[in-house]
Amino acid sequence: MDEVQLNGQPFSILTLDGGGSRGAFTLGALAEIEAQLGKKLSVHFELMYGTSTGAIIATYLATGYTAKQTFERYMEFIPRVMSCRTTNGRTAALEDVAKEEFGECEFSDARCMLAIVATRTDHRRPLIFKSNAELAQGRKATFVPGFGVPLHECLLASSAAAPFFEKRKLTIDDVEVEVIDGGFVANNPSMFALIDAERALSIKRQDIRLCAIGTGDFPVKKHWWDFAKSVWPIQLLEATLESNSNTVEILRKLTFEDVSTVRVNGVYRDTSLATDLLESDPKMLRKLFELGREAFGTQEQALAKLFGVNHG
Repeated sequence: MDEVQLNGQPFSILTLDGGGSRGAFTLGALAEIEAQLGKKLSVHFELMYGTSTGAIIATYLATGYTAKQTFERYMEFIPRVMSCRTTNGRTAALEDVAKEEFGECEFSDARCMLAIVATRTDHRRPLIFKSNAELAQGRKATFVPGFGVPLHECLLASSAAAPFFEKRKLTIDDVEVEVIDGGFVANNPSMFALIDAERALSIKRQDIRLCAIGTGDFPVKKHWWDFAKSVWPIQLLEATLESNSNTVEILRKLTFEDVSTVRVNGVYRDTSLATDLLESDPKMLRKLFELGREAFGTQEQALAKLFGVNHG
């Protein structure tokens, strides 16, 4: 990190919100950003932070995938996972995907620093799996990437959006802990990323460049289980995650207003775009991808300035 500062180069951070299938929207924006930069995102960004679906995307990107390649993988497994009608079914399907896609990967395979946000239920606090000791806020001498948890298990923990996915049980420091989706503590992980950059890495605020990508705000989609009053409706989960993202964004503006930041997101009220984090229709996923590309367009000039590239 000292070399980055001494060379006078900015320290670039990419943060990716949670949002289940709506990660297709994120990938649309990222595909355009990658084209704008003219190189893989793992080459441009020094640090990637992700929550839930954002953590999965960040891991693909950090290990060398392009945004378009990652979207191709999403189109392969999202319908497979989200079309399952039970919590057990979705969880089992996601476990299979995580093992297939990342079972052989380790944090050391990341080409940039990587952080994955989850929620530890026993302490009711964030649990952040990190790739590098430099990112640790304490206990650097005993740091182990991801607390020794396999990378694919970290992603499953970050994506365990209860009650639609089962909680995960992990062993950390010889203690079994229960973990759920990181969206319950930081669906938008921007604040954690900025604090790590400033406090753990000692990057000056004027040298930080933050690009934060959301998953869009869409009309509520009706489900076959809506009639069942005993079932926690997905609308409540969606509202919780989106409220969390918006709150973090407000806090970021208040506490890091002097850090160069561009956030790409979108609000949509056309009922034909109704969707949610369990979307499984390939046509809708492609539509979300295109909407993400359009959302990039609204911030294209600001991003060009942030990245220091010719807008053309």
